Amino acid sequence: MPIDNKKKYEIFRGLAQAAADGYDGAYDSDGKSIKIGLRREKRDPVLERERVLMDGFNISFHGDLVCVKYHSEILLKELHQSNRFESEVEQSIADIVQFLQKRYKEITGKGIRMSPFDEVDIQAESMNRIRSWIRAKRHFKVTGLKKEPEIFEEFDPETKIRNITKKFLSLR
Repeated sequence: MPIDNKKKYEIFRGLAQAAADGYDGAYDSDGKSIKIGLRREKRDPVLERERVLMDGFNISFHGDLVCVKYHSEILLKELHQSNRFESEVEQSIADIVQFLQKRYKEITGKGIRMSPFDEVDIQAESMNRIRSWIRAKRHFKVTGLKKEPEIFEEFDPETKIRNITKKFLSLR
């Protein structure tokens, strides 16, 4: 069932607004801080200020897919000692998706379903001898969105070049 551009625009706008409402220190309409399930929410900012300095997420759209990107800082010893590190990152992305779905419903009044499209891609980079950066991303298929055709899907470059060459040679 094809979806019109107005509906697609509403879905994109609603998801983008839901992601924008997930900044650090955000409050809902009742004045309570918004909980997403990220590492920054599990710390006391006064006592454990060096534990997590940066933690957040972003989304981008790729046709009928939504790419959820997660970024965090972690202590190097936590990275090496935790044998369930990957599952923790996957759970963080799952919590982000759950937050996006809940917030989308609050904004638009309609529900949205996002199903995993691929595996979680996790990259860890050393910042210094104490901390590391973690970047993870996962694509989700949004139910109701149709994949757009590729621009050059029907373009055969060899045929085009041959035709141009034949035309040029016929001019002599």
